[in-house]
Amino acid sequence: MADLLTLYGITDGAEREGLLELARQAGVPGWWQQYNDVMPRWFEYYIGLERAASVIRSYEVQFIQGLLQTEDYARTVILIGTRTCPPTRSTAG
Repeated sequence: MADLLTLYGITDGAEREGLLELARQAGVPGWWQQYNDVMPRWFEYYIGLERAASVIRSYEVQFIQGLLQTEDYARTVILIGTRTCPPTRSTAG
């Protein structure tokens, strides 16, 4: 990797070290990979994107954002939502 940085003309020590550190981290398995047996394969992609993100923004029009909700508020929101949903039919015969 260092040879490639030299080839591309990256000579600044701090910039080189930052890029070399990124290359080292690229091969490190993510925390979620130990849960491969219980996590759907398609979901790993989204967790990887979340890990790579430098900023995650969320906008809520109607409710308090999830991380700021108290337990009582979240419970009330869920109860209100289930009252307005039609009951589901059981498929068990």
